[in-house]
Amino acid sequence: MYYSEISPRLSGSDLMTPLNIGFILCGRTGRADHPVCRYGPVSNDAAGLLDCVVGCRHAVLAGNDGGHCAGESSRRKTDCVVLFLSNYCSTSIHLRQLDWAGCRPGCWVDWYCGRGGRDPIVEEEAGVMKQSMALVLTVVLSIGLSGCGGPEENKAKYRLRAQEYFQQGNFPKARVALRNVLKIDPKDVEAYFLYAQVEEKERNWRNAVAGYQQVVELSPDHDRALVKLAKYYLEARALEEATQTANRILAKNPVHVPAQALKIAVTAVSGRLNEAIGQAERLIATAPTETDAVLLIASLYTANQRGEEALPLLRQALESKPGNLELLDALATTLIKQGHMDEAGSTLQQIIALEPTVLNHRLRQAAFYDHQQQFDKAEAVLKEAIRLDPENETRRLALVEYVAKRRGLEPAETALLDAHKDLPRSAKIWFAVGGLYESTQRTDKARETYRAIQKEYQKKP
Repeated sequence: MYYSEISPRLSGSDLMTPLNIGFILCGRTGRADHPVCRYGPVSNDAAGLLDCVVGCRHAVLAGNDGGHCAGESSRRKTDCVVLFLSNYCSTSIHLRQLDWAGCRPGCWVDWYCGRGGRDPIVEEEAGVMKQSMALVLTVVLSIGLSGCGGPEENKAKYRLRAQEYFQQGNFPKARVALRNVLKIDPKDVEAYFLYAQVEEKERNWRNAVAGYQQVVELSPDHDRALVKLAKYYLEARALEEATQTANRILAKNPVHVPAQALKIAVTAVSGRLNEAIGQAERLIATAPTETDAVLLIASLYTANQRGEEALPLLRQALESKPGNLELLDALATTLIKQGHMDEAGSTLQQIIALEPTVLNHRLRQAAFYDHQQQFDKAEAVLKEAIRLDPENETRRLALVEYVAKRRGLEPAETALLDAHKDLPRSAKIWFAVGGLYESTQRTDKARETYRAIQKEYQKKP
């Protein structure tokens, strides 16, 4: 993870900036203006209105009673999951279920609606169930003919699948495979660690933190998980927790480079930048190719208007670790800030080549081209992302948003309606159509759209 609190990540149209991690840390902060807080603080009176039954959104927006949204039977019909995150430390892993989580004054509501309006976890598990039902006869026959593999053999098989899917950038399938590992062995530390990495890759920051916390609960001296948690604490400006976690690692290994880098980063964030630079220069002298040491010094130099000095250090580290995504990310960011756009563009392309299926890399490349006013190239990047995964509604909506920004509402509406035609069961896209009609004062068409959605989803069991 880049030390983004020292040298901020790519800004502007980069939509994938990490959330205020203080939202994770036991309610330290809770900002209704953050994208994760869709509706802000909820009162007891409003809690009953905020259910994810299709059609409820329109009722809330219109200021209607919303009574049809209440009741356990209605909540069971939804394909979405509404989570009410109270002001105490709970992980969304425990809250991701179809049960009503409850709400109290001051808590926050978030939607976890994946492809087709379904929660990604629920959707994956449903997919696994469908496959199991379809293959049940084959499985029975296989057992009869060849015998059943033992738990360790099955765990190894699922772990290998998870690692392969992770390397391919197929994070939903990696997540499912890891769940199968954890069903066999609920205390598999490395499965939890890879699970947290999957969530991190998909920018599900709360789930990533919860995964790393689970690793540390099972293996208190797991230094890689402790480093990950300390970086989240640093990003949240929870400096005491970051320091304590780094010290916990250094007590076992006084020369642990990532832990040393974390303590130096705390010094910098505390306002003692020059002192931190001196410490970081001494650290990089002893560990010139250690990823965390290089990332730290690059961040500090950039924050101190010395970005040109960071570039040779990043390039040198990449000579020994040519496929390191964190180093490539830092190099691209520094190159952009220093105005080296040609090399920055080629570096972003390197990142895409390493993980061609990861949407966030392409969004960043599109933002880069947009900043260069190469609007056709930016749009082409988003279209290529759709070509690689045409069923992905997030990619479709990213294109619609960009077209609206650069070419206007009429072309954006055409792109959105095309997306709805191609993915007619996507609740997110359908709602986006209704939202577009609302924003352009076409109330009748918006109402018609929401009623069609409600009618469609009332059929669901």
